[in-house]
Amino acid sequence: MNKIVNLIGIGIGPFNLSLASLLTKTSTTSHFFDKQEDFSWHKELHFNDAIMQTSYLKDLVTPVDPTNPHSFLNYLVSKGLFYQFMNTGRKAITRMEFQDYCKWVTKNLSANLSFATSVEKISFDDNTFKVQTCKGNYFAENICIGTGPVPRIPKFSTTHLGDNVFHAKSPNLAKVDFKDKRVLIIGGGQTGLEIFRNGLQENWNRAHKITIISDRQTFQPLDEASFSNDFFTPDFINSFFEVKGEIKDQIVNNQKFMSDGNTPAYLDDFYNELYLDKFYHKKFTDYEILPMRWVNSMNKTSMGSFIVNAVNTMHDKTEVAEYDVVILATGFETKIPNCLESLIDNIEFDKNGRPILEKDYSFKTNLPSANKIFAMNFSRHCHGIADPQTSLMAWRSATVINSLTNKTIYQANNYKNIFCDYSLKGENND
Repeated sequence: MNKIVNLIGIGIGPFNLSLASLLTKTSTTSHFFDKQEDFSWHKELHFNDAIMQTSYLKDLVTPVDPTNPHSFLNYLVSKGLFYQFMNTGRKAITRMEFQDYCKWVTKNLSANLSFATSVEKISFDDNTFKVQTCKGNYFAENICIGTGPVPRIPKFSTTHLGDNVFHAKSPNLAKVDFKDKRVLIIGGGQTGLEIFRNGLQENWNRAHKITIISDRQTFQPLDEASFSNDFFTPDFINSFFEVKGEIKDQIVNNQKFMSDGNTPAYLDDFYNELYLDKFYHKKFTDYEILPMRWVNSMNKTSMGSFIVNAVNTMHDKTEVAEYDVVILATGFETKIPNCLESLIDNIEFDKNGRPILEKDYSFKTNLPSANKIFAMNFSRHCHGIADPQTSLMAWRSATVINSLTNKTIYQANNYKNIFCDYSLKGENND
């Protein structure tokens, strides 16, 4: 691929895979690169009970192009699974099923995807992006960054990272041994809860004790109410985009558990499991659920264990305990990849150091308007809480494609208005 293509994608996760799938119905030339050997999406967290929090109809393509051959329904038909799947009556699928679906799509798009190809540097000259990879140089008019978020590592743990202190999204999770260990899980979101539950089920052998600590008041449920789900629609995103930056941050913070809560059905099932074990089965190892705590420090002992200090925010007192294994279920954060280092000065940032994104999901830059850097999952602060979620990935891809081609390839704005009207009414008296 020595010619200049219209678009090069960096990273082949679900978001860029959605873009690649929808581009097949256009004349746009594109190619996508990923350093991984094959498609992999949070493989460390593929527990048997790990369920996607969005409907399988919100797949890579269906919301904007239900006839696209890369839909989840076509995947089921191609695999001969359609009737059996429908007979399950499920509204959501497991992470393992979603990954297998995405792998199926990558095989269909293999001509446009290059795995095992790391992108080392991107530069810009003469109205062209030069993409330097471990296998040669490639050129494009536009690029799209879809490298995914990076693990958020709390400062108190950075000097202790290793086999016994690690982020949940780490190869260490697969090889850790809980046998006779005092295990601490930090984080009360879906990932922390799933690790805690699988630990009690002895997926990593029987621990001496398992503790989960969270700054949340309890295992907060995901708000899946109908009106709340309106925040995950194109109509709301379009209204939200016009809001002032400081107000956007307040809105996003107030909507936290509409995107970052625990699946209610999963909570109910686990609560029932705890009840049956506590009063009847009595098989679980010793455990603690400690909400409303804020871990602020940890120190390694001469024996290799860890002394952890946490503030009990309900009683405003410090609690101290010792653990052998500490798992950080502390979420993720977006970070501009190192390959864009030479272009950092071309990108505009807000006062909080976050890149500013245009409505079409491109970075605001000083580059020519015909040369854009699109970005997936960088715009929570500009486009709202749906940005990191898979709910609107197909619509976002359609928005990018319409901007890239300067045509209405996909009807990205023909959705009926939501029932709540967030637009400004009457005279604007700034």
